[in-house]
Amino acid sequence: AGGQEYNTGGIWNDVFLESSGLIKIKGLKLISRLAGDHKSAHIEVRMLVFNYLREGREVRFDLAVRPYNFSGEKLKMSFCHSLIPGQNEVRMEFSIQDPKLWWTWDRGHPNLYLLEVEVKDEESQEIFHGEEELFGVRSIRVDERDYSWYLNGERIFPRGTNYISSQWLSEMSQQRFDRDLDMMREANLNAVRVHAHVEPKEFYCSADRYGLLVWQDFPLQWGYTNDEEFSCRAVRQLEDMIELLYNHPSIAVWCIHNESPWDAPWMAERTRNYDSGQNLLLDRRLYYR
Repeated sequence: AGGQEYNTGGIWNDVFLESSGLIKIKGLKLISRLAGDHKSAHIEVRMLVFNYLREGREVRFDLAVRPYNFSGEKLKMSFCHSLIPGQNEVRMEFSIQDPKLWWTWDRGHPNLYLLEVEVKDEESQEIFHGEEELFGVRSIRVDERDYSWYLNGERIFPRGTNYISSQWLSEMSQQRFDRDLDMMREANLNAVRVHAHVEPKEFYCSADRYGLLVWQDFPLQWGYTNDEEFSCRAVRQLEDMIELLYNHPSIAVWCIHNESPWDAPWMAERTRNYDSGQNLLLDRRLYYR
């Protein structure tokens, strides 16, 4: 009981009204690039900043980067920027020397940094708004020759499980996610796949802190209509999902579709002259080598 026959749609997270000042930071995206020798990391900060005034405004951004779950020095920097009315995309770059890297729990410590940003009036120093975001420094890649995984240049073997926290996401809390991920570590797992849905933000924060890699599915399951309207909506929602979760160092894989169908009419039309014998040989090379 309680399986896929249930309708789990509806409101499942907090609903709130938010007021803001005349200038507001509405999104922080952090792109980290680790140097090959691991002696430095290049960080690019992209911010969406809304200026609700009818005229432009000269502002100053104060940024601070400090260790979140380890000891170390705090890094501070500032820069000025001219905002136009409406939406502004603001970018800033800096480097971290000898960065503490994010690791899975079985290979090291999942070191995290906290970025704090304030936007102020350049003359009066009045603070319009502030935001903060956790992030980690790490590199991850898969060798296409033998499909080996490498985290920060070291080969790792992902040992994972499939995960749906609850049929009713409103039941979940930070404590319950921590409990689940703690049990995954006790089972000697270092990876988890979020199956065909997006979990609440608390899950990804737990994965960052607990040092588990995340395979993140996009919520497409089986088959759908092939019309253009659906495709456009799916692409838009996929972009939103990646923007929402981008800063989490635990996320290693973005998966676009769970159990996608292979019986669509357009597929049959495109493969009318397909040689099944070649396909058999390819299968043998892939699975019986």
